[in-house]
Amino acid sequence: MLTERTIKILEANGFRVGNRDVNNDGSYEREIEFWSPAGEDNTLDIVYDGTNEGFVETFDRFASRFNVDDHVKALVPLCGNHGVPSRIEILVDDAKAIKKFLLEVAEELSGEDDNSPKMGRQQFFDYIQQNYDISGEAMRLVDNILYYIETIDLTPDEQYDALYSLLDGVIGLSEDELKNVRM
Repeated sequence: MLTERTIKILEANGFRVGNRDVNNDGSYEREIEFWSPAGEDNTLDIVYDGTNEGFVETFDRFASRFNVDDHVKALVPLCGNHGVPSRIEILVDDAKAIKKFLLEVAEELSGEDDNSPKMGRQQFFDYIQQNYDISGEAMRLVDNILYYIETIDLTPDEQYDALYSLLDGVIGLSEDELKNVRM
């Protein structure tokens, strides 16, 4: 069941939140709908385990994996029809805005609105170099690990788990330091 907080966040961001349905396999599905800046009606069917945490994780995964190119490619044949803008440039800008919007809502749903700065790969690498005394070989290994994690498609929780399992005990990073990384 979704918490009141989750529903309020979705509705405050312009989502219409549909009823929860139970699928034959025991999973749950909830339809949410929002309008893009260019007026595109977007309907998402979020399939999750029925818990608020499961919904938030699935939404976050969808937002992280939203592909601007694929979204635009799907709409190009409809340009100028069915409410789809006639210019591809508008579609591209709209898809980028959708991606940004979904990531912002996912962050808000995850409760990561504490305004703590998030470090990307290069910032985190620089942070390690400045704050830890490790050899050049170890730094190259850390850089390779960070590059690998950046290139695979992970949710923030999966990214944290990967960083924790690969870097725990190597140089003494704390959980808080790892939680401030978002690649």
